[in-house]
Amino acid sequence: MTKGSGCRYNIQPGKPIHSIQATHVLDQTIAQIRQRIAQACARSGRDPAAVRIVAVTKNRSPDAIREVFACGILDIGENRVQEAVTKFRELEAQGALPPGLSRHMVGRLQTNK
Repeated sequence: MTKGSGCRYNIQPGKPIHSIQATHVLDQTIAQIRQRIAQACARSGRDPAAVRIVAVTKNRSPDAIREVFACGILDIGENRVQEAVTKFRELEAQGALPPGLSRHMVGRLQTNK
């Protein structure tokens, strides 16, 4: 997790994160995020199960997205339609889209330049 930047898992754009160590780090980061959510929900009287974690996968490879799925995150955010379509078509062709997947458009829609 990058200090001061919110809850982010920092990997190199377009690089797969197949290593056991990287998956372990991702698991730990998600556990920390869930812990922070639980603490905030306890303070505000909310149910932590009502909070959705959306992993923004801008500039991430389909391999990296599969790692996120493996950690139980099924809400994926993108802000570039063409990039999202390409990634999800590849994941679908590989049979890697999990049941319950929810796709989100986040931020401002990026235009073609």
